[in-house]
Parts: sequence; C-alpha cells; structure tokens
Amino acid sequence: MSFTCSFAGGIGGGGASNLLLPDAADPNVAYVRTSGNDGDAVVGDPFRPFASWLAAYSAGARVFDMGVGTFAGGSVTTLNVKFLGKGKDQTFVGAINGTSGSVYGNGRDNITVGGVNITFPNGADNPGGDGFPGTDATNVNIIGIKTTSDVVVTAGTGGTGGNGDDGILAANGFGGGNGGASASVFVQDCIIGGYVAMVSGNGGTGGNGGNSPDDSDPTSAGGNGGNGGNGGSQGVITCFNSFVGGFYAGAASAGLGGAGGGGLAPGSAGNPGTGGSAGTISTQFVQASADVSDGETTTYHLSMVSGTPYT
Repeated sequence: MSFTCSFAGGIGGGGASNLLLPDAADPNVAYVRTSGNDGDAVVGDPFRPFASWLAAYSAGARVFDMGVGTFAGGSVTTLNVKFLGKGKDQTFVGAINGTSGSVYGNGRDNITVGGVNITFPNGADNPGGDGFPGTDATNVNIIGIKTTSDVVVTAGTGGTGGNGDDGILAANGFGGGNGGASASVFVQDCIIGGYVAMVSGNGGTGGNGGNSPDDSDPTSAGGNGGNGGNGGSQGVITCFNSFVGGFYAGAASAGLGGAGGGGLAPGSAGNPGTGGSAGTISTQFVQASADVSDGETTTYHLSMVSGTPYT
C-alpha cells in the first residue's frame, strides 16, 4: 500500500506561477551562467549574467536563475535563497552552507545541489562568568531540490564557564552555557541523497573551582566546580512527497561539570547538565518505486513509513 502527498503550490512559493522561463528578465533575479562575468554582471539583466551565485548574493540577489553546468557552492550568513535550475543533474551547485535560513528550488527534477548545512552560532566561552548559551535553531525549509549528500541543521553548542580564582577563599567555577534548541526541518518535493539530520546544541562545560594553598589554615578549601550546561531540546523533521536516504534526530549531550579545586578540603566537582530531549520524525509521505522518474534507482531514495524503509 502506498500513499502520495503532493501540493500544487508548495510552501514558500514553489508553484508553477513562480517558475521563471529561461532568460526571462526579472529585476529580482540574478542570472548565473558558466560564461558569466562577476565583474560587470547586473542583477536582473539576463544579458549580463554572473559567474557565481555567491557574487550575485553579495550584490543583493536571493533568487538565482542558474544555467546548465556545474557551479561552486559556498557559505553565506543567512540563506533564504532560491535556485532555478534547467534540469536535474543538468544544473549542479556545490554544497550550500549558512548560519540560518532555508533553501528553495524550482523542483527536484530541475536543480541539484551537493548538500545543505545550516549551523547556528555557538555560545561564546566566558572566562569571567557563566558560558553563553548556544543559538536556538529557527525553522528551516528545504523545498524543491535534489541533493547528492546530507541536509544537516545544527543548533549552537553552549560556551564554557569560567574557572574560579585561586586563593585562601578559593572561588567556585562558573556554569557552562545551555545548548541551543532545535525547531523544525520541513522537507518537500525533494530527493535527498543522504541523511536529513537535526542536531540540537550540546551543553557547555562548567569551569573548574579555584585552588587554595595546601597549608595548615583550616579555611584552606578548594572551590567547587561549575555545573555543566543542559543540552538543547530537539524539534521535528517533517517530510512530504520526497525520497530521503535516512533520518536522524537524537538527543543532545549534557555539558560536563567542572572539577573541584584543590586545598586542605578539595572542592566538589560540578554536576553535569541534563541531556536534551529526543526529537520526532514525521514521514507523512510515501512513494513507491514505480513513481521514480527518469530511470532513477531506489538504492538510496528510500521512502519511509513511520521510520521503516518502504519499497
């Protein structure tokens, strides 16, 4: 038994009304061709195309009409980009990296990318206090593309807490920052050649307690270690009308407590944080192998029903 969920327009404007004709001038679109020249390209002018989408991104474009050929991937801060290709495996863009945002295409039969990695910033270490928390992930959409590798969304890891000062009255260490929480990863109309992975941020390590002189002073006690940060909670991966090689949405690790400082009465080690809660995977789609087009195989294009491979 098989079920197919499909949406004519798609979330994020993936419907036919948004698909540009090849070389149709649009002032909001950057045209990218293997014959382009980043030095004199102009956003919106199909007769003055860019050679790279990164250069077009720097010029303010967020929608890229890609020609036939192979184009380098690259890293930007905020994605929220859309690639309009000329055919699956005819237009290939290398791996795309960002620190937030989503990636859209004009259909999995039109654009192929090497993979997508979205890594939210880590929390900073804090020598004078508690570690800063990792950045929570925001919702990510991956819609209308084929990838040859994984899609990975990672929340930020918590920073390390500062160590306590040494002295007769040794100070306690500071706590580690909490890991960032995951939100949701939504995949629609895609062929994902590897995993769709959602990774919450790990908790930061607590700082060590300060040391106290080892002499006859009865107040000479080491400081206690700081507590570790908590791991971030997981969100949910949801897929519609897609082939995905695998899924991963596990719990984040707890931060370790810092060591207690030395002295006549050594301080206690800090407590570890708590681990993040596990995420969920909603595979609300199925496509039978007979639905695979253009002679593709189902070797890594697994369909899933409640986490179980289906062919």
